[in-house]
Amino acid sequence: MKTFLDGVKGEYATPEGYLVDEAEAEEFDKLFPPKEKLKLPGQLW
Repeated sequence: MKTFLDGVKGEYATPEGYLVDEAEAEEFDKLFPPKEKLKLPGQLW
């Protein structure tokens, strides 16, 4: 079975923007009014 990736060569590199420092994100969030953080059914995290 032929796919659209047949003959494609290379490697995947995660973009820098995908890597987030959680502590830095928390500090950034403090710049905004408090919000209610919810975990709803169906959420993966």
